[in-house]
Amino acid sequence: MTQMNRLRLDPSIKLVKERGAVILRINESILFSPGTSQLKPSAYPVLAKVAGLIRPLPLQLRVEGHTDDIPYSRSDMNNWDLSVARSVSVLKYFQTAELFPLDRMSAVGYGSEHPLVDNDTPENRAKNRRVEFVLESLGNYREQLPYLIDANEQLPF
Repeated sequence: MTQMNRLRLDPSIKLVKERGAVILRINESILFSPGTSQLKPSAYPVLAKVAGLIRPLPLQLRVEGHTDDIPYSRSDMNNWDLSVARSVSVLKYFQTAELFPLDRMSAVGYGSEHPLVDNDTPENRAKNRRVEFVLESLGNYREQLPYLIDANEQLPF
């Protein structure tokens, strides 16, 4: 993970270990304009650097979108929709720019359901508007966690 430490691109980018994974947390303002799911052109070099550092590592990448709790006011979208659209935008960029293999990526949107801090100040809301790159091992979970039981193997018929 020493390569990951080189991702100190900006104070709005944080590298943390959490939930049994390594998480690269990027403030939404680096990647998106407020209320949009279209990547800023200035985000491309940041995403290219992220992909270049994690591509050679044996890791699965889950792109997670998050919002604050202020209701998104477009009639055709809510916070959950925006968070999904943002994570999919990042995934599509990685795939179309051939920066990261599609078979090692997934996209998830949580809306405002997983805040880092209380949404009680403008500063805290800004912390909750983020995209997280969750990096997990590509290893076989059955070998690593042999105590897991596959429900399909336990059917009574």
